[in-house]
Amino acid sequence: MISYFRILLANLLIFSTMSYGQGDGPRAYWPAPKGTNILAPIYSHVNSNSAFDNTLFVAKADFKTNIYGLMYTHVFEVAGRTAAAVGMVSLGSTQGGIRNIFEGESNGLADTYMIGLINLYGAPAVNGEGYMKTRYDKIVDVIIGIRAPTGVYNADKKINIGTNRWEFKLGFPMMKFFNWGTAKVTSIEVLPSISVFTRNNDISSGDHLKQNALFNLEGHVTQKLSKIIWASFDYQYRYGAQPNIDGEPEGNIINSLSIGGTLGADINPKYGGYITYGGIVATNENGIQGNILKILFSYKF
Repeated sequence: MISYFRILLANLLIFSTMSYGQGDGPRAYWPAPKGTNILAPIYSHVNSNSAFDNTLFVAKADFKTNIYGLMYTHVFEVAGRTAAAVGMVSLGSTQGGIRNIFEGESNGLADTYMIGLINLYGAPAVNGEGYMKTRYDKIVDVIIGIRAPTGVYNADKKINIGTNRWEFKLGFPMMKFFNWGTAKVTSIEVLPSISVFTRNNDISSGDHLKQNALFNLEGHVTQKLSKIIWASFDYQYRYGAQPNIDGEPEGNIINSLSIGGTLGADINPKYGGYITYGGIVATNENGIQGNILKILFSYKF
């Protein structure tokens, strides 16, 4: 019989930054002119039964997590198509657990997150002048995301900010725009993706931790309300990611639906930002639960 301790161990070992569970967010893959640089400080507050990354969790646990990140994006050209490189570093802290069974906290440098993007259809590379003349309609991109195990990790701790493993994500952002170039632009965004994980061969039990692939379907419907203000309805469905310790299934599979809303502002061509709030509204028995508040500020140059 699988012991409760092994399940607890499997579900508390992972704590990482810029979780795919948070989603990439509305307007994350909107087109931009080549040569654009974006610097974006990000703050996230998560209440969940997951230590943070929402891929491993304990049904009766309660964690409060804060993440402070800095993301940099550079837009360039590849074979005539729009391309982009994204990197993010962050610090985090979490505290909580299961009352009278396990409680603790952890903080420090988290794993590094990177994305490479190239447009497949609908967004040829253009300069600033060309961008102003382009009327975008349908866009399809491909992205590869990588989380590198650069965060602080100690095998003797059950909660760690670093994951001590690699994570790879393949996704296809798709967008449909209405009234592009006007003050009332609307977009429908859909991002199907799959994430796979390498093994963590250094856990306190002496075994190795492996996790099955995680399927994710993220979507947003955004509406420009004025020249400055915009809003978005956000949703995300996730399935899979069952953990295994030494080849034996441990814990529960993810099967959850989240919804939320975003309010943003384009203050001027250089400065903007948004605030997002959302939570899980449907999940499997003893499944993942929680909500997130996210604030992002962007500076383009």
